[in-house]
Amino acid sequence: MSESEPESSDVTEPGRLTRLGRLLRAKLVPSTPREAVHLLALVILLAIVIPFVIFAIPQVVGAEQSYVVLSGSMEPAVSPGDVVIVNAVPASAVEVGDVITYGGSQTSPPTTHRVIDIQQQDGELVFETKGDNNENADIALTPASTLRGKVMELPVSIPGNGHNLFVIPFIGYVAQFAQTQLGFLLLVGIPLFLLAVSEFWRFITLSREETEKREPESATESDEQPTYSAPQSWIFVGVAALAGAGGFGAHYAYQNQEPVIAAIAVGALVGGILLAAMLVVQAEPANQEPDSGDPAAQPQPDGEVNQ
Repeated sequence: MSESEPESSDVTEPGRLTRLGRLLRAKLVPSTPREAVHLLALVILLAIVIPFVIFAIPQVVGAEQSYVVLSGSMEPAVSPGDVVIVNAVPASAVEVGDVITYGGSQTSPPTTHRVIDIQQQDGELVFETKGDNNENADIALTPASTLRGKVMELPVSIPGNGHNLFVIPFIGYVAQFAQTQLGFLLLVGIPLFLLAVSEFWRFITLSREETEKREPESATESDEQPTYSAPQSWIFVGVAALAGAGGFGAHYAYQNQEPVIAAIAVGALVGGILLAAMLVVQAEPANQEPDSGDPAAQPQPDGEVNQ
C-alpha cells in the first residue's frame, strides 16, 4: 500500500507569491465606483505632486540641483518657466553638445546653454557656449571653475522636441510662487493635508469593514488565540508626541518654505491621526450591545448553568 504524499503548504514560495498577488489585486484594483474615484483622484494628485518633489529634491532622481529657466534662449528644447535637472560632473566629463549650467551669483541667476567648443586658456578648460535659439555664440568664454553641472539626459527623446534633456515643463513659475508663504501653503501644505485626510478616511473605512467581517470568527477563536494590546496611556502619549512634532514641523515649514520638512510634518500628523483612529476602532466593539440570540449572553435562572 503506497503512502500518499503530504499536501503542499502555503508557506512555500509559490504560495507566498499567490497571497502577495491577491493582496496587491485587492489594494490596487477598485471593486466599487467609490474606490475607483478615490484611486483616480490619488493618481491625479500624485501626477501633480511628483514633478514638484523632483524640483524640490532632485536627489530622488540622482541629480544635485534644479534650476528655473527664465529666458527663451534655449527654445525649443527649454522654454521660459521650465525646470532643468542638473547633475554635478567634473569639467573633464563635459563634451561638445552637452547642455551645461554655469555662473550665477546672489544678484544674477545661472545660465543654461549648450557647449559648442572646448578650449584651453592659461592651463584651464574653458567652454564656448551658445543658446539654441540665439544666432551668435556667447561673447565670453565660460571657465570650468564656474561650472555648476550638466543637464541630465533621459534614455529616450521627448516627443515633439526631439531632445532627451531632463526638463520639467511649465512648473518653474509655479515653483517660484511656491517659495512664498502663500504659495507654499496653497501648493504644498493643502495638497499634503488633503492626501493625509484621504488616506485617513480610507484607513477608517477598511478597519470598520475588516472588524465587521471578523466578528463571527472572533467568538470562536478568542479562546484559542492570545491577543496583545498596548496600554491606552502609551497610545495617548504617542498621539501627543506625533501631534506636537507635526505641528512644530508644519509651522517651521510654513515659515521657511521647506517642502521636505512639510512632508515629514504631515507624516507625523498622519501617524498621530492613525493612532487616534486605532483607539476609536478598537473601542467600537466594546460599546456594542451583546447579541440577544447568544445563549451565553442571556441571564440564567438561579441554579442553572449552560453546558
